[in-house]
Amino acid sequence: MAVRPGVKYASLALAGAGAAAVVAVWSYREPIARDAINGYLESRDVTASYDIRAIETRRQRLENIRIGDPKNPDLTADWAEIDVGPSMTGLTVRAVRAGGVRLHGRLVDGTLSLGALDRLLPKSTGAPFRLPDIDLSLEDARLRFDTPFGQLGGKLDGQGNLQGGFEGKLALVAPRLARDATCGATNVTVYGDLSVVGRRPTFKGPVRFSEFACGKMSGKAADIGLDSSIAKDMADWRGKGAVRLLSSAMP
Repeated sequence: MAVRPGVKYASLALAGAGAAAVVAVWSYREPIARDAINGYLESRDVTASYDIRAIETRRQRLENIRIGDPKNPDLTADWAEIDVGPSMTGLTVRAVRAGGVRLHGRLVDGTLSLGALDRLLPKSTGAPFRLPDIDLSLEDARLRFDTPFGQLGGKLDGQGNLQGGFEGKLALVAPRLARDATCGATNVTVYGDLSVVGRRPTFKGPVRFSEFACGKMSGKAADIGLDSSIAKDMADWRGKGAVRLLSSAMP
C-alpha cells in the first residue's frame, strides 16, 4: 500500500516536531531541575542554596550546598551526586555520594534533630524506623552534635548500602561528657569500624577517656573495647566490651 505524499510529509513533520521538543526540554533541563528543586524546598519551608553542575537522565550533581539558616546552616557540602531510578511510584533515589559534608545535629529529649533537614525527611507513618535502601558514599563527612551531656564532634568516611553492606570509619571526640556536675568523663574519644549488617548498624573499636568521676567512684586512662550493634528500628542495642583502667578508686 503506497503512502500518500501528504501523510508522509505530515509524519515527518510530527517526528521533527517531537525531536525539537525533546531537544528543547533537554536544553532547558537545568532551569527545569532548579524550578523543581526550589519548589520542593519551598513546599517544606527550607532555605537552601546550591550550584547545579550536571543534570543527566539518572544522575544529578550539585555543588556548594548549604541547607538551613545561611548564617548557621545545618548542613553544607562541597558536592553531592544523586542517582535516581524507576520505582512503582515513579522515580526514587538509588544512591547518594557526597564530599566535604558538614552536619550539625542536636539531641533534644532523647530525639535527634537535624534542624531544617528534619522537614525534608519523609513524614512518619507510625511504622518502625528502617534505614533506607540507598547506596551511600561519604568522603570527609564531619559531624557536630549538641547533647545534654556535652558537644560531640566526629568524622565519617565509608560506602555501601544502608540496609546491608555499608562499611566505614567513625571517629568521635568530646572534651567532656557528663550526666551532671558530679558524674562525667573528660577527653572522650571513639574510633573504629562502622558497618551495617542485616539492617543493624554495628560498631567495633575502642572508647577512651583520660579521667572519669561519678559520685565516689573515679578512674584514669580508661580504654573500653566496644563491640555493639543497634536494632533495626534503632529502639535498643546490644554489645559487649572489655574495660582497662590505669587507676581507679572507690569507697
